Amino acid sequence: MGGEGAIMSMINSLKTNNRRRKNHLPFSKTISRDYSKEKPVYDFPEVTPEVLETIKLKMIKERKVQDLKTLLVFVSVIVLILIIIN
Repeated sequence: MGGEGAIMSMINSLKTNNRRRKNHLPFSKTISRDYSKEKPVYDFPEVTPEVLETIKLKMIKERKVQDLKTLLVFVSVIVLILIIIN
């Protein structure tokens, strides 16, 4: 009968996983950083209101372009679905 090798492999895998789970120390390798309580100090340059306004307008323009692309993809998918259905 076929499949005995696959079943043996499954049993060996389960045994190995059980052994690894029993010997596992939580957070032994994942959290090895030294987290300090002090927050880093950033030295940001002063920005004029004109620069802030240009950044704001640029962000608004990018969002409009992204919204338009999303709308076009959505409409295209709906049209394709309707064409396929009919």
